[in-house]
Amino acid sequence: DERAAGQAYLVKHHITIHEEGAPLPCLTLASAPFPAVVVKLLCLQPNFAEPSPVQAATWPVATAGRDVLAIAKTGSGKTLGFLLPVLAKCLLEKAAADGLPMALIMAPTRELALQTFKFAQELSKFTDLRSVCIVGGDSMEAQFDDLASNPDLLVATPGRLLHHVEEISGFSIRAVSHVVLDEADRLLEMGFSDQLRDI
Repeated sequence: DERAAGQAYLVKHHITIHEEGAPLPCLTLASAPFPAVVVKLLCLQPNFAEPSPVQAATWPVATAGRDVLAIAKTGSGKTLGFLLPVLAKCLLEKAAADGLPMALIMAPTRELALQTFKFAQELSKFTDLRSVCIVGGDSMEAQFDDLASNPDLLVATPGRLLHHVEEISGFSIRAVSHVVLDEADRLLEMGFSDQLRDI
């Protein structure tokens, strides 16, 4: 039965979910809990036959609107583990967001933010979702223009995003309902805790 298969999968991959009644892992790409356009994109990805363990466990929990703290090795698919639920939520909520950003992914470094942004663009190219990347070292004016274009998803480093929130009249993140702290331990180790609280 499906529940027994899901539980066996969690045991096999040493995955612990600390919530009674949490959704079971999705064991195939076709059963991923996303809108059809996202599932189709997933199935078209080369060399991607099934969800990795961190993806299988986090996708159903995250799309159910629950908090997720995922710890997995580098190269285990964590980025796709958080990015797809965020994009799926944005697709479902875009009409109600009134042109304001719905999701925010915070990264500790410019390089990591740019990498995640590039991945988000690739995955959303067949949708009407718009992502922007807000990091230090890039033109402030270009970022003002990007933020004025009503993005759905912000990928940012804390310092530069906080600067825009404080300095640009009319720019708001009040509609953001999905927040990801990518490499949260590094964000805290690098001293961003106060900025994260302010944001």
